[in-house]
Amino acid sequence: LMPLPQFIEQSAGTGFVNKPAGHDGVTRHMRSYIDTGKLTDFSLETKLLAVLNGVSPREISLRADTIRIGAGRSFFAGPSGVLPINFRFRPEQIPTVPAYRVLSGDIPPDLFTGRIVMVGATATLIHDELLTPLGVVPGVTVLVNALSMLMQNDYLTVMPLSIDIVIILVLGILILAVASTQTFARSCAITGLIMTGWLAAMTYLRMRNVE
Repeated sequence: LMPLPQFIEQSAGTGFVNKPAGHDGVTRHMRSYIDTGKLTDFSLETKLLAVLNGVSPREISLRADTIRIGAGRSFFAGPSGVLPINFRFRPEQIPTVPAYRVLSGDIPPDLFTGRIVMVGATATLIHDELLTPLGVVPGVTVLVNALSMLMQNDYLTVMPLSIDIVIILVLGILILAVASTQTFARSCAITGLIMTGWLAAMTYLRMRNVE
């Protein structure tokens, strides 16, 4: 699907917005580019980042796993162009202005001066919604989070599955060892401390953009 010709003529460029869903149906990632072998195209967020840096979307290039925006900006494109999204903003945290109020003249134009305005459907009836770690949110909310991540270099690092497995095994062995050598009351207390420490470590890592 493409925008109406009137919009294309007035725009700096067009970009795809589709997001890959996981096996569980949850959208956690974005595509920074797609490469069919014959054509390479970049996502809307990538092209918006170029425009915000004063660079034409035509000057975006891909080298290995790095996307270069002109001569002054580059970022890791992710394996095959797939990047985990660092979700920071819920829909209620994003200022929203109904389109009908803009069209009716109720909103002064200077409200948008110096701001990044994302236009998208938020009405449930339109069904432009995605299941994300934040719950079910409008597609434009996902775009806002992805663009914010690129603008602020606020990328999310996902630990390999092998590390997750090792952590689970170590926790399991510790808890079994405690349960087999301590009284019930003491084993419950020690297990509680172990789980509290684990939760504190996970919280710290998440604050450091690691999950």
